[in-house]
Amino acid sequence: MSDVEGVWRAEGGEKARVLIRVDGTADLADVPDGCLPGGGGHYSGPANWVFDAVLDESPGVRFTYERPDASEVCSVYFAVPKPGEGYFIEDREEVNYVRDSGGSK
Repeated sequence: MSDVEGVWRAEGGEKARVLIRVDGTADLADVPDGCLPGGGGHYSGPANWVFDAVLDESPGVRFTYERPDASEVCSVYFAVPKPGEGYFIEDREEVNYVRDSGGSK
């Protein structure tokens, strides 16, 4: 839990941000949207998360959320290859994220 909880910010001047809480909830801001066919687009809003693993990827967490304009549950996978570093496998721009050392905010 301590490897994923807290605030994660995109590197390289990107505005994307992820807040992961211990209770299984999260706030996502400008992250890749798992509902759009073929990738592209971004999502901002509340989500739930669970630990997960995807073949040929580092362990990480799966975020699930419902978009107001979609009737399905959407999901994106956030891989954490080593403590404090992560990325969304659905991200076509290959943005890396780093965890704030200050913890949850």
